[in-house]
Amino acid sequence: MLSDRQRKVVSADDLKRLAGATDSAFRLVTPGLAGSSPILVGEFRRIHLRQGLTLHTTDTREIHDLHTEAAQPPGLTVALFLQGCVRVCLGGQPMELGSTEGAHEIEAIAIARSRFDSFARQSVRGAHIRKVNVTLSPEWLDQEALADSPACAEALRFLRGHLATRRWKATPRLIAIAEQILNPPPLAGPLERLYLESRSIEMVADALQAITDASACFEGAVLHPAHRRCVQRACSFIDAHLDQELTLQTISAAAGLNPGSLQRGFRVLHGTTIFDYVRGRKLDYAREMLERDTLSIGEVAHMVGYRTLGNFSTAFRRRFGISPRQIRARY
Repeated sequence: MLSDRQRKVVSADDLKRLAGATDSAFRLVTPGLAGSSPILVGEFRRIHLRQGLTLHTTDTREIHDLHTEAAQPPGLTVALFLQGCVRVCLGGQPMELGSTEGAHEIEAIAIARSRFDSFARQSVRGAHIRKVNVTLSPEWLDQEALADSPACAEALRFLRGHLATRRWKATPRLIAIAEQILNPPPLAGPLERLYLESRSIEMVADALQAITDASACFEGAVLHPAHRRCVQRACSFIDAHLDQELTLQTISAAAGLNPGSLQRGFRVLHGTTIFDYVRGRKLDYAREMLERDTLSIGEVAHMVGYRTLGNFSTAFRRRFGISPRQIRARY
């Protein structure tokens, strides 16, 4: 439940003003509502702590299916989802951020951008999102003199890799820091800002440590461009055959990679296995069919590879937080 302090309504205009403060060309795609119409209920904050260091916190419940787009500048984003999951597309690459219902671990993620690139975000009505994002500009990173430290060599290589991604299991300390950011003590304005800045920098330090610590990172997190293109080709093949049975062998052949290399590429770019990625995309496709087609729920379930309606409904609710019947009832 959201606390009384957090029971605020965020309108379309509020969202554009707050999100547009750091994201260039921010656009609310759906829902198409008037500027004063409520979009979220809860706490949505974006704070410039100092030049090049921005904190974004969310503790909200989505009132509508939400789709936003923006052009994100170069820099590093460190994100920790304490609750909820959103689908994003960064530079044309789809990925999931956050944890699905029932997940046993909270995952942190760091994403580097060496240039401006497109960003799209989607979440579903009724979803409760609790997350903390810390975004750093290249100038802030330069000011911290990372280049002067041999210990930061791996982190610098990562930061130069456009759309390089690292995921790691959040420690209890990192989770506690995120909770402190979401629920700071009652402090006067300047003191609260210093408090939030200190916690944000701790999150950044944890991320840089995870980047440099090989045991906490996925192997080969910065892919060779040719390897990246092969993984993207596999994603395109998957999207074109969502109504068919997909095997590792057929996907690997379409991508032009052996199965092991393809699996490693998916772990780096999407932080998941190929089969988890395929399962998620098939559920996305199922939702699209339920929203626009006349097929029955059972027919849709069979089309995306589920033998029983119960298994399909369970997987669907876990991904979207809503049942197939509730989706169909809307249309």
